Amino acid sequence: MDECAYEELGMEYGGVKCCLSEMVRSSFLSSFNSRHVFSLYKIAKEMERISERLNKIAEEREKFHLTETTPERRNAVTDQRQTNPFINEPQVYGRNAETEKIVDFLLGDASHSADLSVYPILGLGGLGKTTLAQLIYNHERVVNHFKLRIWICVSEDFSLKTMIKAIMEAASERTCEDLDLGLLQKKTSRPASK
Repeated sequence: MDECAYEELGMEYGGVKCCLSEMVRSSFLSSFNSRHVFSLYKIAKEMERISERLNKIAEEREKFHLTETTPERRNAVTDQRQTNPFINEPQVYGRNAETEKIVDFLLGDASHSADLSVYPILGLGGLGKTTLAQLIYNHERVVNHFKLRIWICVSEDFSLKTMIKAIMEAASERTCEDLDLGLLQKKTSRPASK
């Protein structure tokens, strides 16, 4: 399909203003141009080759008695990935500099700003992003500075309504009624400063 679009673009910029889809739909004589015919032939041969490869794959699937299945929902996976603010490691090494840098930001620039501050922790899986977040969340200076700290796990199966509800429940330490998204957002928003 990419090659098809590329050929169409080449024809358009090559001085021939013709849409490939129109060319295919039109009669053979009206679109007879050696370049068009060759491009269509080349694309048709490539599609034929791909179709043959797919047929071979389907034959091998049957030969090895492989069956098609639909993957289950990833709820089981996301349940395993739920995090909490408690540090599971007895001692964490090599994160002091990063921890202090982020704590300084949270207690300095971020706490004096009227805008909401976001400090992303990025990296490949297994590098210790969650552990670093736990160290910051439980850091003595952070605990003493903020009246309210809330730990929310945002999983791959993200739902804004679920997240806002979890924030409200963590802040009030009681179960939140099941409101619609607009009411939940209204209850969690701050009044605008004048």
